[in-house]
Amino acid sequence: MKPKGEDNMAHMTTSIVFTNDRKTMISGGRDSCIHFWSTRENFKHISSVKISSLGALKYDEVNCMIYTSAVPDDPCLIIGGFSGQVCIYSIKRQQFVYRANESMILEEAVDGTERTNEIAQLQYLKSSNVLVAINGD
Repeated sequence: MKPKGEDNMAHMTTSIVFTNDRKTMISGGRDSCIHFWSTRENFKHISSVKISSLGALKYDEVNCMIYTSAVPDDPCLIIGGFSGQVCIYSIKRQQFVYRANESMILEEAVDGTERTNEIAQLQYLKSSNVLVAINGD
């Protein structure tokens, strides 16, 4: 992936989820950050974390997220990004607890354009405990 440079869309939000209690809204986007907002305080910004500081690829973007509390005491975000990596972020531990390293950027195409496994959408099927990722390859 290449840095965006003077990209005026670098802060574009691509995904918004809410915690189960609806007290917190979580957003992510092209700025490669996860942002936490208090819905009880007129959407006051609580905190942010840059996903590259957690181990994601340097210029990865957050394309889509799923909030899950499958483990009641450890709610997580499942994150799909531009690189094709699927990462699971533990909100409680404030770290990635899983990162799919096998979903890296693909080689450049023959015509010189950059191709990726970019994750466009994620769906978590709770009843069967299956994650479905739709990508652009």
